[in-house]
Amino acid sequence: MQNKKQYSFRERKEIENREIIEAINVELSATPRFLDFIIISKRKIGHIWSLELKEESGKRLEDSFEESKCWWRISDNETGVAEVLSVILEKSTINIRFYTAEPPDVLKYIRIYPPIYLEKLKQLWETNALSNRFINSIQFNQKFPYNNKFSLNSENFPTLRKMQREAFKLTGWETGFLWGPPGTGKTFTLGAMLAQYILQFPRNKVLLLSTTNNAVDHSLIALDSALENQGHSPSGLRKKCLRIGNHYLAKNYENRKHLLPVKNDNFLKLLVQLEKEKPDKEDVINYSRWKNSISNIRNKIKSRTVIVLKDAKVAAMTTTFAVFQYNLLEDFSYDLVVFDEVSQVGLAHSLPLAFLGRKKIYTGDFMQLSPIVKSSLKISQKWLGKSVFDKIKKDEKWFCRLEEQSRMSNNICNLVSNAYYNGNLRVADDVKKKDDWFKERNLNKVNFLSDDEVTFIINEEDGIWSQKYKGPIRFTSAEKIKNIIIELLKNINADKILVLTPFHAQRVLINQMLRKEKIKGIDVSTVHKAQGSERHTIIFDPVDGGNQFLAGNKRRSQQLVNVAISRAKARLIIFLSDGDLENEIFNSLYFCYLASKNPNIDFIPICNFINNNKILKNIEQKYVNINGIETFVIQISESRLVAYEYFSGKRKTFGIEQVIQINKGVSDIEIEQEELCH
Repeated sequence: MQNKKQYSFRERKEIENREIIEAINVELSATPRFLDFIIISKRKIGHIWSLELKEESGKRLEDSFEESKCWWRISDNETGVAEVLSVILEKSTINIRFYTAEPPDVLKYIRIYPPIYLEKLKQLWETNALSNRFINSIQFNQKFPYNNKFSLNSENFPTLRKMQREAFKLTGWETGFLWGPPGTGKTFTLGAMLAQYILQFPRNKVLLLSTTNNAVDHSLIALDSALENQGHSPSGLRKKCLRIGNHYLAKNYENRKHLLPVKNDNFLKLLVQLEKEKPDKEDVINYSRWKNSISNIRNKIKSRTVIVLKDAKVAAMTTTFAVFQYNLLEDFSYDLVVFDEVSQVGLAHSLPLAFLGRKKIYTGDFMQLSPIVKSSLKISQKWLGKSVFDKIKKDEKWFCRLEEQSRMSNNICNLVSNAYYNGNLRVADDVKKKDDWFKERNLNKVNFLSDDEVTFIINEEDGIWSQKYKGPIRFTSAEKIKNIIIELLKNINADKILVLTPFHAQRVLINQMLRKEKIKGIDVSTVHKAQGSERHTIIFDPVDGGNQFLAGNKRRSQQLVNVAISRAKARLIIFLSDGDLENEIFNSLYFCYLASKNPNIDFIPICNFINNNKILKNIEQKYVNINGIETFVIQISESRLVAYEYFSGKRKTFGIEQVIQINKGVSDIEIEQEELCH
């Protein structure tokens, strides 16, 4: 047998660099440069053309198409182009403006060019002088020992919990990792850490990155709030912490205008007012005018980016924006690069950005959503579908895990904790002493629902594929959700309810039902858009547990379900059918819920079921302690035993022969296990 070839460090770097470029090319191949849609109908509304398009499998309209370019052919020598003003998902419609010619007639096609950032990322990796250095960033073993000199002092933040204070030590390492499960105050902790960092090291510069504009806003505002609580005014250090980019939500900065590059009060006031007056996308004329006004102001603010970066103590932006501005950011020497929600950033994306700083802090939760990758090939999954959290050991000294949360009420927390965090996540002790916390999570009696914080509704129908909606739908659960919302609205406001589903088609169906009942203000969203949010009441409908999207990749499906159910503060409603329960993920979750309702089970030692070196068949459907693990046995064969670990709902498989050897009391090596059985 030949030994595996040993590569030098330089050779490994070159191989990994080629792999990353190949992975980006693979993903680019799986990401259409354009999508062609057949026009079903068209009508002109003022200066806007409204086009209803035929959607097919693999060709779906998305919100992100807004502001994309579209193109069509008029003749052999003539074409037309336009900008997508808005996308109406429920009606499979786009509205276009700035067109150079009338769009095609019915049954002709129009081509949409979605935004693609991968080309820019590929250019970075193809620059040899840069890529060799990027690869060095993948070595997460610390080059230097812990240096207490660079550790942060947490005394200025007395309300921090124990593990939140421990996170302040991460800057003593060259690279630090902060794991923040749902509701554990990761963003609050990060804000306090960054505030202390720039106070303790006043000459240092920080680059703050996150995946979405909303996440960047929250992280920067958490930093500003921490400085404000330390008595710093907006005219001092706080105005050196700046939001870079063009797509922030202005209302987040209504009372924090010092965080924006342009200090013009009128600009911000006008932006905030425009956001409040945002017209419905179907009101195309007013929506077009509104977009023009928003764009004009944002462009004036954007023009100062280069100037303000020079003076910014903390520059906050999205990871995508940072890739496009990489050449500019290289000119600034950052002492610390901080990634928030890094579990959603692929390695090929994060490594170049990490190289911009001497020290790195990565924060996120690898049990929540991973980077979205279209290609199923291993090389693409390796470099674009995995984050830095997949590359490190979770027991290292430079890894800090938060375990106390203050979002979810006790029963919701227990379900999430047992199902996804090995029972380590718990309600924080400090909030248990606050009456306001319990008052905010108060549950009123609602028709169709139990009085429990967690309700599973077993639906009589499985999901089906709908040709009309071009995806999985479940009419009966959509109807029940509508009726539950009608009842909920008798006691709580619409903005406290969030409906989540993995499938765009079900989202459209539910929205149509709510619109028919003239119910407004209810947010119905796909799960991927919900990470980072929270609501009093969450309604989760997986629709079709057997669909490949949910059944094909266990880890990604677990992450998606975890995100969905951990948004709930007070009430969680989950729809499942018999078909959904055939998916191990939902079966385990439901079993975990049932176990929490019966915590005081007596588990029979496995040795009681062993006779004549055989495990008795009557062990099925029994609560059994197997080698120290409390389980519910569901299946036995000649070679294996299958059971659910009781409180986590995890499916466990035990080898029959091994179980017998451990428990038959013959081997001196297994005396300890034998004593456990007696």
